Amino acid sequence: LKEEAHIYSIKVDDLKRLMRHNYDLCDQVMSIFGNRLLRAENKLESLIFKDARTRIIEFIKDSVEKRGLRIGYEMLLKHSLTHQDIANITCTSRQTVTLVLNELRKSDLIYFNRGKILVRDMTKLS
Repeated sequence: LKEEAHIYSIKVDDLKRLMRHNYDLCDQVMSIFGNRLLRAENKLESLIFKDARTRIIEFIKDSVEKRGLRIGYEMLLKHSLTHQDIANITCTSRQTVTLVLNELRKSDLIYFNRGKILVRDMTKLS
């Protein structure tokens, strides 16, 4: 989950001025804001309607689908997240993350160690 990024700062007034004169920039900024709003709505919906186990599993599935590497029928996700990081992302406790991951490993749905999660079969992970 590590990606290189370049961060620049710009005054709000300068950005507004640029957006008034550049439709493509305006479209990209609005798209970014729209995507952020959609993610926030999805996270809120998840917190309200889904239990902790489901949120953790959906986080794993989403991460694997976005950044995973297919190996036969399995999917490998290399990451640098701790159980506490996953708990923070899914609004659960570290203990719950550990419990769910161990349960999934015991059911032979995933294998994990530090820095890697191997999903044995994406269709069975639910």
